Amino acid sequence: MMNEVFVDENLVHGKQVKVGLISDNFRAQSTQDGTPIKVCIYDERFLDYLTLRFKQHVENRYDNKVLFTGMSGTGKTTVAETIAQRMFPGMPQENVCFRLSDFTKRLHAMKPARPQDDYYPAAVLDESGVDLFSHDWQKRSVKEFNMIFQIIRKKFLTTLFCLPHRDLLEAGIRNQMHWWFNTKAMHEYRGFCVAREVCPNEWGNPWWRPLAAFTFDELDTPFWHEYEERKDRFIDDFMAEKAKNEQPIKMSARATKLMEQRDAAIRGLRKAGVTLRDIEKMTGLDDAGVSRISNKPAP
Repeated sequence: MMNEVFVDENLVHGKQVKVGLISDNFRAQSTQDGTPIKVCIYDERFLDYLTLRFKQHVENRYDNKVLFTGMSGTGKTTVAETIAQRMFPGMPQENVCFRLSDFTKRLHAMKPARPQDDYYPAAVLDESGVDLFSHDWQKRSVKEFNMIFQIIRKKFLTTLFCLPHRDLLEAGIRNQMHWWFNTKAMHEYRGFCVAREVCPNEWGNPWWRPLAAFTFDELDTPFWHEYEERKDRFIDDFMAEKAKNEQPIKMSARATKLMEQRDAAIRGLRKAGVTLRDIEKMTGLDDAGVSRISNKPAP
């Protein structure tokens, strides 16, 4: 039977949060001299603790800027949407954005937080946003993020950014985040995340202190299924437009035949209603690659 413990001895949002303790000896990272930094692994109830921490931050008149990273398919958006909906029950689908420009517009339209009314608005920028893969992403994003951060600070919003890697953000932007969550597969199983909290450093870059690791379940809710349908449509539309301008690559006859067989199988799966996410798990391709193949005319 799993031991139940309090996350820490301090009250958070006037409460102590009890969670399931899976391990107290997980090596999150090492110091520069190789000394291991170990943290506890908790069950999904650790998300209750995080939600209360975020609410407490807003009550103290701060915003929440939360970064999620990890390989494709490891659950970044799952954790981000779980936290967002706990902060903001009834969050509309439009608060999950696929483009940076749409995200900025959405933040402009959101009302400020009102902790006295238990109102903590949240929004998610999903990694499938094609802006991330443009050649001038970092250059353009600095100006856009500076605008975003001004809105967030003024309204005390909770914003969650899902990116494949934190280095996609320019260092000055990255160092303004309050939290960093990195999802990964443990022994090929999804549903594992390491949480780090920023520790400001007046002499240089902040230190990302490992706080804990935790497990989480996949989402199976109407909101999640609608999100996946929106994401599939968005990527399909974008990749179909992009495919019109692509130049074909010359390959050997054998390679061409194998590619045609693979592509035919993927188109068959899509026609049968299998989602981009599920095909991604089967093939190892990313969702944009699956979408490109699905929209490519059969030979």
